[in-house]
Amino acid sequence: MPLYGAVCALRPELSEEERDLFLKGIKEVIVNEKGEVKDVNLMGMRKFAYEIGKVKEGFFITIDFHSDSSKLDRIREFFTGEKRIVRAMITRKKISPEKKKERKEGGQVESNNLNRESHPRS
Repeated sequence: MPLYGAVCALRPELSEEERDLFLKGIKEVIVNEKGEVKDVNLMGMRKFAYEIGKVKEGFFITIDFHSDSSKLDRIREFFTGEKRIVRAMITRKKISPEKKKERKEGGQVESNNLNRESHPRS
């Protein structure tokens, strides 16, 4: 399954309990759609570059998860129906070639570092 990243800007007036309820809800949606949550990062309060619906700042959260692309519509529906979100975005993350090689081999990543010396300029 591909790796996706979601960035959500929540309303600044939400309490910590309300943010936790939101996180619990989005995790349930991802798991119910046969996905897997990999990482959740609470970035904190940040100012927007411009005002969005009279809101100047938001509490940012990033969520990395695996899911089938056919299940993303349900996750997007959750975001659009959620009143606590000011703005949200889902992107597909690229997996580096080293990580792909590690997945295929199931072992350690080989280093491609070559001992190269810089040539003196004349």
